[in-house]
Amino acid sequence: MSTVQTRQDADAEPRRIKPLRLMPALGIFLAIAIWNRVCIHNIIPFLEDSGMHQFSAYLAGFWLGLAPLLPVALVMLRQEGTPMEWTSTASRLGFQGFGWRQFALMLGLTVVAFIATLLTGPTQTWITDLSSWFQPGEVFHPLQDPTTSSDSLVDPSVAWMGPDAAGNWIWAVAIVAIFFLNIFGEELLWRGVIWPRQELVHGERTWLVHGFVWYLFHLPFYPWFAISGLPQAFILSYLFQKTKNTWLVLIMHTIFNSVFYVILLGIVLGAFE
Repeated sequence: MSTVQTRQDADAEPRRIKPLRLMPALGIFLAIAIWNRVCIHNIIPFLEDSGMHQFSAYLAGFWLGLAPLLPVALVMLRQEGTPMEWTSTASRLGFQGFGWRQFALMLGLTVVAFIATLLTGPTQTWITDLSSWFQPGEVFHPLQDPTTSSDSLVDPSVAWMGPDAAGNWIWAVAIVAIFFLNIFGEELLWRGVIWPRQELVHGERTWLVHGFVWYLFHLPFYPWFAISGLPQAFILSYLFQKTKNTWLVLIMHTIFNSVFYVILLGIVLGAFE
C-alpha cells in the first residue's frame, strides 16, 4: 500500500473528538467568566480614570471580555484535528439545515423562556440588595442595571451615552462587533465546540449539565442573574439537546439579546432623535 493511499485512508476516517468531563468544562467556562469580570469591574474603571469616554471604556471592556471566545474555539477545534474550512466544520459545529417543526419548537421555547424570565425578573433587584458585590456599579449601561427606574428604554441610555453618541461611527462598529462576539462567539464555543464533547460524557443529561455550567458562566459578572438566568440557560440548552442545531439556538440567543444592541445602535445612528 502506498504512502499516498495510507494518508487518504486516514483522512477518510471520521475524526474522533475527546470527551470533556465536568470539571475541565467548568474550568473553561469560569476562566472566561472571571476574565469578563476583570474586564468589566477593573479594566473599564481604569480606562475611565485614564481619560477615556465612559461609553468608549464600556465598549472596550466588554469587547476584551468576549474576545477570547473565538480564539479558544479555534484552538480546541485545531487540537482535535478539525480542518479550518467552513464546509468541513459546519456539521461538527451543528450549523446545518432545520425543518419547520424544529423552528416551531424554537419559537415555542423562546416564548416559554421569555415568560419565565419576566416572572423571575424582580429577583434581580432583590439580589442586588443583598450585598455590594451583587450590585452592577456605574460601569454598567442603565439597561443592564436592574436598579434603573425608568418608563423609557431609550432616555436613560441617551443620558448615559452622552451627546457624543449620535453619529459616532466608531461606536457603531464596536457595538456590532460586540454583538457578533456575544452571540456567534458564545454559540460557536459553548454549543458548537464544547457541547458535543460534553455529550460523550453526559449523554441525554447534557442539557442539564451544560445549562448549569453556562448559567454559572454569567454569575461572576452578572450576579443578579442568580435566579432569572436559570430559565434561559436551561431552556436554550434543552433546545439544543433536541435539535443539535446551532443555528436555532443562535436565533433564540439573538432574540433575547438583540433589543439591547438595537437600542444602542439606534442611538448612535440617530434613530431616536
